[in-house]
Amino acid sequence: MTTMSEAEFFAAAAGFRRTVCFISAPPLRSLPRLQCRPLTATRHILRIVHRGPMLPRCALSTELKSEGWPSEARRAFYMAATSLPKISWTLCLFMLVQSFMWFEQTSNVSATPSLWNAPRADTQQSCSTEASNQEPMTAVMPGNAQGELSAFQMTLLGTCIARRGSWLIHAGQGTIGKTNARHMTSVQTKHRSSPESSEHSLLTTQLPSGLHVVSCDRGEPISRVSLVFHAGIRFESPNYRGVVHRIQNSIGSKTNRISSVQLNYDLATLGAHVKSEFSRELLRFDLTCVRDRVTDVLPYVSEMVCNTSYEDWFFEETNEQMEIERELAFENPAAKLVEMLHAVAYPRSRMGHGLLSPKWMIERHTPVMVKRYMERNIISNASILVGSGVEHDTLVSYASEQLPLPQGERPLPVAAHYVGGERLKEYMNSSVFAVIGNEGFSCKDVCSMAAQLVFSSILGSTGAHGYHSIPTPRFQRAVAADALYPVHASCFNYFYSDTGLFGMYVRTCPEDLTSVLKAAVSELRRVAQGHVNEEDIKGAKDAAKRTLIMERGLSHYVSNDVPVQVLLGSGKAIDIEEFCLMIDNVSPNDLHEVGKKVTKNRFSLAVLGNSEKIPYAADLFEA
Repeated sequence: MTTMSEAEFFAAAAGFRRTVCFISAPPLRSLPRLQCRPLTATRHILRIVHRGPMLPRCALSTELKSEGWPSEARRAFYMAATSLPKISWTLCLFMLVQSFMWFEQTSNVSATPSLWNAPRADTQQSCSTEASNQEPMTAVMPGNAQGELSAFQMTLLGTCIARRGSWLIHAGQGTIGKTNARHMTSVQTKHRSSPESSEHSLLTTQLPSGLHVVSCDRGEPISRVSLVFHAGIRFESPNYRGVVHRIQNSIGSKTNRISSVQLNYDLATLGAHVKSEFSRELLRFDLTCVRDRVTDVLPYVSEMVCNTSYEDWFFEETNEQMEIERELAFENPAAKLVEMLHAVAYPRSRMGHGLLSPKWMIERHTPVMVKRYMERNIISNASILVGSGVEHDTLVSYASEQLPLPQGERPLPVAAHYVGGERLKEYMNSSVFAVIGNEGFSCKDVCSMAAQLVFSSILGSTGAHGYHSIPTPRFQRAVAADALYPVHASCFNYFYSDTGLFGMYVRTCPEDLTSVLKAAVSELRRVAQGHVNEEDIKGAKDAAKRTLIMERGLSHYVSNDVPVQVLLGSGKAIDIEEFCLMIDNVSPNDLHEVGKKVTKNRFSLAVLGNSEKIPYAADLFEA
């Protein structure tokens, strides 16, 4: 069995290119019993890497139990070992080894390991008294048992670690991560929310460079900062297809002033992680860290956004990763349907391009292409800095002094022209998936957006938590009445800067597809013609507002919603209370206008499944 030195572990945890190859590990029973838990953790992970998901949980649990591992530790170890991608084994191994070193050191302090059961604030003094009677800890990992955490231990307590390619490693995939978050909140961060800071008001500042700075500080112990640009795939010309996908994969690599090893290790040391995401309109860079460390971490965001070094050799190394991302993304039928729907609705505009890079473009990207795209689109007057759990003055100071974004003329996206049509694709599954869509309103018409949300709630749209806010939605009842087998139906909305999409999603058996789709279109037209009563409208308004309020409670609400409003909409951020008032003011005439809008143009149909049972669009949508 190949062994790994401490330096190799260190390099792997920092996001260094993996050069250590795991070879076939001998059976566990042939190895001598080792007393040090970090070594046994290493041995078990090597064993799982070799055998993969075929390793029986009961066998591993028995081995861990015989070695004295507590039940919570066994459960967390198995979840982490069997859930993470194989490419992340080296980093996972490093984190688990370090966590079990800490467990070995602190196991004598209390009967319950503090890694999985972090002490509450009211028990800190008792733990400190007990620890004073113990021998001094070894210097394997900095820190002590009184709850004082060093910067290096924040690697564990940050719950996740930055890594090249913006992929995240979550310690324990649940048990360890959640407990570490509680420990980090009660020990490391001294800030506490107050009644004055619990308001949801937005503070907005526009700098002379054109950069918008928006914050919503509710006193959270975790700070979330997002730097968002209006530079999504809509800005990719035919010769630049997939460049945004390439930029997203390059974040966390070498910059002009710091290596990828040092960059990722510094972020991990500070208990922070940075990830990059993109959509058809936006390109964003998200930072999550402990509130007390936000001023130390923000300069690294500037370094990654403005000074990333794009090299040919790095592109060659990440080509395979981009192809794997394409394959994984299209394993989800719903995600595949959304891509097909946009391609059908906007076949002759960039809005219809796929989110991920085409296969034929992956090997054609060059550093010159990426740098030119960055120079044209990553500019200050087409960007916004959004933060939650951070003081507004801190963000303004950072944006003014440490964020060197170039200024320039803001590029305008190529207009999206809705066309409509149909697209079918074979998919080997017992069910068939279909979406029907039509053009809706854009982000610039906020009042019409509110009316469209109420319109979709009348039919029945799925809320942020995955369930219908109405017990049995109207759309669901209509399609289920004409189906012989179980059917799932829901509505959805997409809002962009100059266009929008209203759609209906169904999943059913191939035998029921024709009748279900006809029932869906018929019910849509009935609602569009005004066959709704006041009670339905009131319930739909309440459902739409309830969904917004639930989303506001999510940690990423501010960073997701505000950039869309400012960059794609009217140019200013709207409080959720104001938007709820717009929903209350939606009238039946407004709903009638929405109905005319979503039924006026040619429908778009995308179907994934058995093509023998798929109806023709001309027969499906005839009046």
